[in-house]
Amino acid sequence: MSAEPPYPLLIIDPEGWLGLRVDGRKRRFSLYGALNTKRWVGYDSAGGQWRVAPSSFPYKDEWWTRLLANTIYNPRFEAELHWEASGMYSFEELQASICCLVDGDDDVLTQFIEGDRIKAAVRACKTFDELLGKLKSMKIVRE
Repeated sequence: MSAEPPYPLLIIDPEGWLGLRVDGRKRRFSLYGALNTKRWVGYDSAGGQWRVAPSSFPYKDEWWTRLLANTIYNPRFEAELHWEASGMYSFEELQASICCLVDGDDDVLTQFIEGDRIKAAVRACKTFDELLGKLKSMKIVRE
């Protein structure tokens, strides 16, 4: 069952993306991008963990849809993400997930700032809000 998470949400895609959602407004997605949101894990400031509900998009995630999105048919459309609560997390787990993301980064997150500096800043934070502020000030996430 989908619900509205408390914003802001820090979003981690284990394939190497770190993002931020500050509200539930509709956004533009490509089909390829929309299909990849199923990997996203959202973290709120209260310790809640969230996943994107499959009902968020008008296209089903099937092999031929992925084939088309990766080759010749990748339409853009507006969609509102529907979120499903998937459990709770500890702040230390969030820090570890971000550090793991930095370790596996292929010069996207670490393009302008060394990975060790990012990880040290993440580990030094004591609260979600402090972490979010630090990631914003380092221009790793933006609103």
